[in-house]
Amino acid sequence: MKSWQWIAIPLTALALSGCSSLFQSNQSNKTVADEQWDCTEVDENGEWDCEEVEDGVSTEDLVAAVSGNDVSTSTLSLVGPVSTTQTSAPRSRSSTKPVVTALAPPPSKVSEPVESEQSEEEELPDYLWLAYEPETETRIQDLPDDFYVVQLAAFATKEKAIEYVSEQTNLRELRGVRVLANEKAYFNILLGIYENKRRAERAVKSVEGELGDKKPWIRSMSSIKTAMKAADEKFGETY
Repeated sequence: MKSWQWIAIPLTALALSGCSSLFQSNQSNKTVADEQWDCTEVDENGEWDCEEVEDGVSTEDLVAAVSGNDVSTSTLSLVGPVSTTQTSAPRSRSSTKPVVTALAPPPSKVSEPVESEQSEEEELPDYLWLAYEPETETRIQDLPDDFYVVQLAAFATKEKAIEYVSEQTNLRELRGVRVLANEKAYFNILLGIYENKRRAERAVKSVEGELGDKKPWIRSMSSIKTAMKAADEKFGETY
């Protein structure tokens, strides 16, 4: 199941469970430009090439595209801790889920428990296997500056960003951040966060056939943290 998360710089770290809270932004706060843009980054330091695109989808379409949750704020954190080492092994290739495969017979026939469990393994795609996987909640600005992110797209409205995510049926655990570029707020979609550039490059290669004519690009963590901080200073932390 694909999950959708917003990364920001909150006062406290929050657990993420869905994305309906993305609609809880302050409509009176001018956090995005009136125009909608589709952007491609030129280099990892945040230089972009943008062009205007069509209007976004309706609120009804957006609500139908994502699942609900009870998070009460739209300012959310990256799930994970501050890194204590600069490199670590990628996460396990599989996740284990217990599955009940036998049911107990009627009470009159029970002589001993017959319920059993077996493991169902799910192999992770490369871009998730290679990604940084913290163990506790952490704010993205607390991650090391020498990490990297893989960015898939950037949009001038949160609604357009959510529409894009809803269309990525083969990708999961996508995240979003709000940044400042050319004095405007943009909503960037991230494939993942990686501890070194080599892993980021391998992640990009692993999704080449999933994005159509879109080409993901690698961006330094220091660059995106600076752009996120600038957006918060200009527009406020809540969006």
